[in-house]
Amino acid sequence: MLWIIDGNNLIHSDPMFRQKMTESGMESAKKLLHSELSRVCGNDHRFQLVMDGGSGGQERAGLEILVARRGQTADDLVLSLARNAPFAEQTRIVTNDHSDIGSRIDGGGVIWISCSEFRSLVLKGRKSSKGKSSSSDSGDKPAAPRSKNQVNYWLDQFSEEDES
Repeated sequence: MLWIIDGNNLIHSDPMFRQKMTESGMESAKKLLHSELSRVCGNDHRFQLVMDGGSGGQERAGLEILVARRGQTADDLVLSLARNAPFAEQTRIVTNDHSDIGSRIDGGGVIWISCSEFRSLVLKGRKSSKGKSSSSDSGDKPAAPRSKNQVNYWLDQFSEEDES
């Protein structure tokens, strides 16, 4: 199945990517998105990730990263890709922008899907390297610090002072 993804829309609407963007910036959120998509690429899933701007990033087997050119919107590029998809009945467009993209899909078997649906259908079920689901809320241990300030805080809290 081919997934055409409105990347900026997914980053801004998905809690995990939005948090990464808030903490570390847009490029870090893009890298996280690339990593997540790369993990689920395979025979069943191919991705065309469309971004509004910036660098294209490193493409991997099953993951094509496209950047809208100057004078073109990512929405227009998404629609163009959908219209030219070789197997429309197996193509899904991922965006929450239904008013602009979703409503302009002119049939042919191409299906619009929301970002949250994409998360639950494709990204949520992926397994981490330890065999646990990436979205598990087991609460066994706290989340790792995500910023240098957090690391420095915990190092300060738990470092042993020299008593000499």
